[in-house]
Order: sequence, then structure tokens, then C-alpha cells
Amino acid sequence: KGSKPHPHEGGADGVEAKGIAELPALHYREHLAKDLYYSMPITSVLFNGRSKFQSVQIFSTKHFGKVLVLDNKMQSAQSDECLYHESLVHPALLSHPHPEAVFIGGGGEGATLREVLRHKNVKRVVMVDIDQIAVKMCRDNLPEWNGGVYDDPRVEVIYDDAGKYLATSGERFDVVIMDISDPIEAGPGWVLYTKEFYQKLKRDSLREHGVLCTQSTACSVNMITEGFTVINQTLKKVFAHVCPYRIDIPSFGAPWGFHICSDNAEFLLSPDTPPGEIDELLEARLGADQIVKLKHYEGYAHRHMFSLSKYERLACEREKRLLSTDNPVFVE
Repeated sequence: KGSKPHPHEGGADGVEAKGIAELPALHYREHLAKDLYYSMPITSVLFNGRSKFQSVQIFSTKHFGKVLVLDNKMQSAQSDECLYHESLVHPALLSHPHPEAVFIGGGGEGATLREVLRHKNVKRVVMVDIDQIAVKMCRDNLPEWNGGVYDDPRVEVIYDDAGKYLATSGERFDVVIMDISDPIEAGPGWVLYTKEFYQKLKRDSLREHGVLCTQSTACSVNMITEGFTVINQTLKKVFAHVCPYRIDIPSFGAPWGFHICSDNAEFLLSPDTPPGEIDELLEARLGADQIVKLKHYEGYAHRHMFSLSKYERLACEREKRLLSTDNPVFVE
């Protein structure tokens, strides 16, 4: 989910960074800001290579289990991927009265797909990811994330640009989930956060009662205005109803933000949705056999995620910038 690495940023290279003690030979470190980073020991390297689009690394680590790293940015960790993927998927699908057709932009680990397929009334899922190598490596090395999902007859996987597919396929969906990289200057994905993209998506790709969910970058105290607040303001210019939320993800080194959006408020979940109502919806949509497999999302977890703190609410209220093709805003 992360953005482009800063110069001299590590990976599994163990190169000593200026001004800090020498690190062990196998040590992953990642910059949270230009001069702020965290690091962790690697116990083994499962894959280390490059696709046409990015570097792809899969490690085993002491503290988080297996991890997926793309371009030196943590994408997913075995110990807490459930926090990200359950938060990304279930609020959006429960915000639609009867979601049958779902689009996933990105989602190479297969875990977003896994969570969507828990919903019994879903009949078709199209997952479009640009990087076939990354998807294959995840399928081969991270079965804990995606075991069996690619064999489900409801699934179609397409290796292409997600924005291009939505613009040219002519297909409409009940729920669109954008599980893509952050809006960075050097990457092609920033256009998928623009006002123009959201306007076209709403007009051409969403059915009646359609819901959009997108990951919305880090929202810690020191990073919330880099992307989260701008994405929030941009979505509010396109959709009548926008609900921001977030969850702390330890392997990302920061709380992580999301948005669900719709022009129909009747079914859209919010901070005011009673926990019991969430649990009843999960029971009806997933069934007991799937609810027991959830590790994070339920009624009280929903209330916690959607109840933004004072600094988060104020940061969103003060934001005036919009992300557009003429005036992009990039995450550092």
C-alpha cells in the first residue's frame, strides 16, 4: 500500500544508515518519513526479485511472520493482514443492500478477494492487478492469505491497469474496492485518486446503490495531511456521503485510513451504526461458518474504526486541497 522509497532506503540489504548503529546482515527497514524509519530482523528470504513494474520481496520475519514488500514498502504481514483486509472489505459490502458484483483494483495478495468471497450473495468478483509476477509469487508463497480463492468459480483475475479496465470494460458493479498503491509522483496509480477518476467511476462503473471503498494512506499525527485528508476532501466533492475510518496496523508503522462512499445514505454504515446491527448484518450475509474465521471485524470494532479522534476530524475539516489531474497531491 506504500509509496515510493526515499533515496538510500533499505530493503533486505543490511547497509548501514548514516548516524545509526550497524544492523544485522538480514534486516528490513522502511522509511515512514524522510528521516524516520523502523526496522526488523529477517529470518529467511522466500522470494527476492523484480517484475516489469516493481521490486517484489517476500520475507519471514521474527515479529510479523511472513511479509510482502513491494518497492521497499510493506504491503502485508501475516500477523496483522486481517486488520487491513477485513477493514477494507466488510464495511463496504455491508453498506450495499445486496452486493452481487464486486470489482477489486489491485489486491495481489489475494486476501481482499478472500474477504469478499465470504459474502454469500456475491456472484461475481473481478480482480484487476497490473503485476502478474507479484500475484503469482503471493499465490505460491503466501497460501495463508489466499488459499483456494483463485479456484472459486465466481472469480475472474485480469492482469491489466485497474483504471483502464474500468474505463473500457463497460461493466458496472455494486461495490468497487480500490486496494492500490499510494498516490506517489513516480507511479501510475496516483490518477486513481483524482476527482476525475472518481467522477467517471461513479458515472460509468457503479450500479444503483453503488459503493466505493478505497485505501486512503497513513493517518498518523505526522502524516495525516500527506494523503488522507486530501483524499477525503476529493471524495466529498464527488459523492453525497463519505465516511472516513482507520485502524492501527503495526506492520505498517502507522494507523491506516480508508473511505467508503455512496450517493445513497440509506444503507451506508457510519460511526452511529449500532454494533448489534453490524453483527446481525454479518450473520445474515456471511453465516456462522464464515464469521468464526474473522479475526477483527465485528460491531464494536466497527464503532472503534469509524470514531475518528479529535485531531483526525479537525485535520479533515481544515483540508481545502483537491487531488485532480491538473493539481495532483503526492505522498512523499
